[in-house]
Amino acid sequence: MVRNVAKRVAGSGRRLAERYDRGSYGLAIDRACDKAFLPPGELAQRAGETRKAWWGRLTPAQRSEVTAWRTAHRWHPNQLRHTFATRVRKQHGLEAAQVLLGHARADVTQVYAERNSPRRSWRRSGSGADSRRLWVSGVHRGTAKLSPGEGD
Repeated sequence: MVRNVAKRVAGSGRRLAERYDRGSYGLAIDRACDKAFLPPGELAQRAGETRKAWWGRLTPAQRSEVTAWRTAHRWHPNQLRHTFATRVRKQHGLEAAQVLLGHARADVTQVYAERNSPRRSWRRSGSGADSRRLWVSGVHRGTAKLSPGEGD
């Protein structure tokens, strides 16, 4: 940015990169999330207060609240990949998600692309390989009969 040119110190020892790397990209997202999602009430940094003064003003309990707030209100770049993969899988199937993510094997794609119902999981019942119990949020919702190979 033009305004930052005057702030740069000649020969500061830090080499400017031509593009973001993994760490700088994550740091930029963290800083943007901190600006977009300010902590509530007394936990927030006051106008004109430096970060050091703000952190010094907070009690240890308040600091842990701020840390928990930040954790709940930040996201990571890989979440974009997971969300994209899940949407593609839901709309177009596993093979399309595999191609668009550039995976050679479908099992790798399954790690990124959640099933259509992420809160639903199939558990084997004792009545055979083609019978499974459907669990939603840990509550039994009945037994589903599947054809061989389905749901694996």
